[in-house]
Amino acid sequence: MRTRLERFDHKPSVLVRHVASKIEPELHLEGRPYLITEGSAESVAAVIEDFMQAENEVSAQSLIIEQLEKLDPAIAKGIELGDFDEPPASGSYRTDLLNSLKSIFEIARAARADQSWGAADGRPEPARTVLARELAWRAMHLHSRAIPFWIARDVDGLDSICRASGVEPPPFIMPAWPLFPRSCETYPEMREQLGVEIHGERSVGAYVAPGDIPELLGFLNENGARMIQAAARHEVGSTCKTLLRKIRECVCFAHRAGVGYIEASGILPVGPEPGEAF
Repeated sequence: MRTRLERFDHKPSVLVRHVASKIEPELHLEGRPYLITEGSAESVAAVIEDFMQAENEVSAQSLIIEQLEKLDPAIAKGIELGDFDEPPASGSYRTDLLNSLKSIFEIARAARADQSWGAADGRPEPARTVLARELAWRAMHLHSRAIPFWIARDVDGLDSICRASGVEPPPFIMPAWPLFPRSCETYPEMREQLGVEIHGERSVGAYVAPGDIPELLGFLNENGARMIQAAARHEVGSTCKTLLRKIRECVCFAHRAGVGYIEASGILPVGPEPGEAF
């Protein structure tokens, strides 16, 4: 009974309330790939590279403390970092990646042979149907195991935000056809499945090629305020502002890394809950 009363009578400490006043959960905890408190998109992209290059737990903890100090020195002094979760064994990690890659290969092989494909506890389908529906997403999910990504929940993709704001989407926003040219040519139904907007729990949406990333940055800088103002008229200005901030950070990282930008749903660092990822 005493334990129950203490639980019911629990009040957040001054430090906890202070942290809550500084942290933006949708950005710092459920948005960026690491705990980063930098202000500019360029600085966020640079720190992500630092996290990726951290050689051990001590290096990663130093980066976390540095980011907490930027948020507020009092928070950095008041929080004691715990031990990191034990990472999976390298052999187990490689096996998981290999199994994911093997599934992609098996779906493609069965589709070429005009066979059925399906999980043991599910009803088999024509493999080319499964390929059209799942190949792009499975490839993006595998890619996400190695490349940092941002998360946004219950939001539209960039193309839809543009149109809802009365802003013409730039012509270089396209479906992810260039990433799967041979599959889209061989299986037209796959090309039809890919669009610029995400739909459902496992889909791939808008894609911007690496060469067009500088133009995408310019587009966001030029039109971001207009889109936020349009969203504010529908009482979702704050949500739109945070989303565009995440997208711009992601695009800045893509620019530094020399890669493209893509949107997909149902990709999360942990847990089965569906969400959107960039």
